[in-house]
Amino acid sequence: MGRLGRILLLLVGPLLAIGPPAGGQALVVSSSGVDYVGLIPSDVGLPSQMKVQEGWLFLIGDSGLAIYGVKAPRAPQLVSRLVLGYRPIPQAVQLAPDGEVLVLKEADGGPVHIYDSTDKANVVEVSRIAIGDLYAFCLLGCSWLYGSSGSIIDARDPASPVRMRPDWRKLAGAEQTPNHNLQEVRGGWLLDSPSAGVFDDSFLSFGLIDARSPLSPETVARGRSTDDRYRFQSASWPRAGRDRFVLLTAAWAGEAIECREDNQGPLLTYDARRFRQTGAFRPIDAFRVRSGWYVDGNARATTALGCNTGGFDAHPRFRTGGLVVVGHADHGTRFVGVDSRGRMAEVGHFLPAVAQTAAAEWASSARNERYVFALEPSRGVDILRWTGPLDSTAG
Repeated sequence: MGRLGRILLLLVGPLLAIGPPAGGQALVVSSSGVDYVGLIPSDVGLPSQMKVQEGWLFLIGDSGLAIYGVKAPRAPQLVSRLVLGYRPIPQAVQLAPDGEVLVLKEADGGPVHIYDSTDKANVVEVSRIAIGDLYAFCLLGCSWLYGSSGSIIDARDPASPVRMRPDWRKLAGAEQTPNHNLQEVRGGWLLDSPSAGVFDDSFLSFGLIDARSPLSPETVARGRSTDDRYRFQSASWPRAGRDRFVLLTAAWAGEAIECREDNQGPLLTYDARRFRQTGAFRPIDAFRVRSGWYVDGNARATTALGCNTGGFDAHPRFRTGGLVVVGHADHGTRFVGVDSRGRMAEVGHFLPAVAQTAAAEWASSARNERYVFALEPSRGVDILRWTGPLDSTAG
């Protein structure tokens, strides 16, 4: 080994591991604190979304739905596979908190499909209803659905859903973009992160909507972007809306050869302490990746998604700070620490040589709180294990 090689080994070796994961998957670079466990190969064509809930992993692809038992994350068990007969739109799986109702939205303007998922080995479609919205989102245990373009569906009887006349966007005073992304915080309280194909001032805010009465929703607070180069994409409020911080991701439109401060959609923290008094969420910090050379744990961004965040998840122990895991496209899976002030810093990473990590989620049970599922559309779901401190923060 030459002198330069020895210098590089000394600089890089203690910080990260380089090599092929078990099972012969692609070369990866991982930091200390992150172990590769295995792969759930896709059984559903090109996988587009997953949902992890109470020991179950739902994997949605262009050819079907697969459900795995993951109470033992090291040994996932395929429980059922359902050929859908249609192409579900990516990022559109909705699941009731008790896991007994599953909702999928068909692509290309197709209907909403409602399933009885009580028996994970025998998921049955019970109804479908046509709406023009791109997405459909559950609230109140999937007994009601809001469409991304304003539709309201009464699904209290899942076998006979009814489309209601009002537009929830107008009722709530929300932005009139056709592409809303809703996340239920708890019991009818929704975080609304409007997303649109154009950039203007009307899409630079997110809102908290009180939809406990689905036919009379009200926007009670807003948070505004501090940067007009991206738009909000998705939102989450840890501990069912009881935490100090709201977490969001943003998207930047454009292809990036390398990731800079001005060309990527970051992970964001907002302060929620005084939203009831002020009607506002205050921006705190933005976490961004940077371009590198793989061996340093940072990818070269080569696609339109390369510098944008994907699906993310706060650790179950998150409490005014803690761990967040993020699917970061070309940059793989990023482990981000949030301190008690809402400031963020990377504390770990897992970077396959050919990454397009769409989402990452923690295993949902306390017994398996160190395990992460990372969705890789090119092959399936990577299973990772975090071996660092569970209270890791940016500080």
